[in-house]
Amino acid sequence: MSKWIASLPLSIAIFGFFFLSSCRYRTIDSTTEDRIVYLQVRNDSYSPQTGGLLNRAIREELLTVHSVRMTSDPANADLSVEVTILNEKVSPEIFSAEDTLRATGFGMNLVARVELSEKGRHIYTQEIDYSASTLRRGDLAQPHSRQPRMALVQGIARKVALVVINESISFSKK
Repeated sequence: MSKWIASLPLSIAIFGFFFLSSCRYRTIDSTTEDRIVYLQVRNDSYSPQTGGLLNRAIREELLTVHSVRMTSDPANADLSVEVTILNEKVSPEIFSAEDTLRATGFGMNLVARVELSEKGRHIYTQEIDYSASTLRRGDLAQPHSRQPRMALVQGIARKVALVVINESISFSKK
């Protein structure tokens, strides 16, 4: 029992070291001012769940940047971002020669338009196109239901976040 009690402080110290070293906190540069961003995602495609997934993914990407804060009121925003999902396509990539109805792989493509405005004044527009390919593991296996769509959404979200970050940096230099 005393051996266990003697090793307790060492165990706590090792656990504390690993706990503190595994945190992903970063210091915030207090000399720069945060940009307040309002985000609106419109879905004009035939895939109803893509709009919500893209909205969440863009917010996650933007919240990892320490110089951007999100708001739900467009009147308080320094930069308004409107993302419109224009088109989502799903097309088979590989067919079995004997059975053309059974596709063993398919590709997906998502097109979105990003429009940035600053205090009601339109400043930037860009169309973003992203593709993802998914192959099934075998002839009888089914792919995970949301993985290809999530790959598309995360790819578009990264590109939108990059546009917003670049514009907020150029906004701060003005």
